Amino acid sequence: MLLPMVAWGQGAVDLSGKWTLDTVLSDSPEQIAAAIRIDLGQGGGGNPFADSAGGEAGHRNGGRRGGGSRPSGAPNHPANADEQKRMDELTESLRYPPTTVTIAQTPGAITVTDEQQRARMLTPTGKREKQTVGSASLDVTTRWEGPQLVSDQDLGNGQLVRYTYSIVPTTKQLLVRVAIDRTPGFPGPFQIRLVYNRAAAQP
Repeated sequence: MLLPMVAWGQGAVDLSGKWTLDTVLSDSPEQIAAAIRIDLGQGGGGNPFADSAGGEAGHRNGGRRGGGSRPSGAPNHPANADEQKRMDELTESLRYPPTTVTIAQTPGAITVTDEQQRARMLTPTGKREKQTVGSASLDVTTRWEGPQLVSDQDLGNGQLVRYTYSIVPTTKQLLVRVAIDRTPGFPGPFQIRLVYNRAAAQP
């Protein structure tokens, strides 16, 4: 398939290479998984924050923005089986962040491949495109914002996930920030921070 050749955004950086997750600097996967279900309205009855350190989940050295108990009047409707299956497929890479990613970059596309060889191609044209994750589909819009690659993923029902890829100038690490629009009644968005170190070249 031929890809449209578009100019790299002004100030765009090279994200290519093999990267390994820095588990010390990144948010805790276990807390992320629990928080995503809460923030996307997938929790069950009762108080889902009771086991999540007062509603805070995320970075081990600071936690996510927001937190606290569920506001009164915030909806907590359980999803049906089909909705739950679709949301699980779309958020799997968030709930279980890849420990290694390989990024291939050209002016027309950035391909991100995880350790299970699941690849996602992002075309930074600023145009909406359909993508498939498992059996679920979603709309994705990707663009360069200076040195940052920003990819908006529309999960449907007004729920948006924004990935921002950048290189930390001082450490040359890959920083992936994920912002999730939260369910009504929450201050937001809910933020996830993933830091990757460049893998050492094989001799």
